[in-house]
Amino acid sequence: MVGTSLSKDQLNRLVEHKYHCEGESICDILFKNFWRISSLYIPTSIAPNTLTLIGLFANVFALCLLLSYGAGSVTSLVFVLCVFIYQTLDALDGLHARRTGSCSQLGELFDHGCDTLATCILPICYFIIIGFDEWPVLMFIQYLLIQALFYVAHWRCYVTGILSFDR
Repeated sequence: MVGTSLSKDQLNRLVEHKYHCEGESICDILFKNFWRISSLYIPTSIAPNTLTLIGLFANVFALCLLLSYGAGSVTSLVFVLCVFIYQTLDALDGLHARRTGSCSQLGELFDHGCDTLATCILPICYFIIIGFDEWPVLMFIQYLLIQALFYVAHWRCYVTGILSFDR
């Protein structure tokens, strides 16, 4: 079929996909209990993707703030708060989806799509805060490495069926 970007086999793998991850990130170890308790306070009427989207908006807000006002103690503190909100909501959306029985491949795709945008937004924020914009070549190399690591992790998940959080 002309113009199709995925083969029938690839489309079937997407339909049959079940989310499975191994390992724990550093954030998981530190915040697991906080996230588990917090997830109980989310009303069941709120869709898990709403949490995902609010987390993404926190990242966009941080980027707009840093682009408008530059790095400073207040903007850096707000950035840290926005990253905390993003990480928390990113963890809670899956817990909430499992609690409400609304897990789906589409929800996972939406979550990982927002995570993809976050991996584009957050490094720019970091670079602004640490003044990395003074060295554009070094900034570009690091940005490229961050994107490559994210891509490889998800390609590995596609091949093995397991998203691995190796430390």
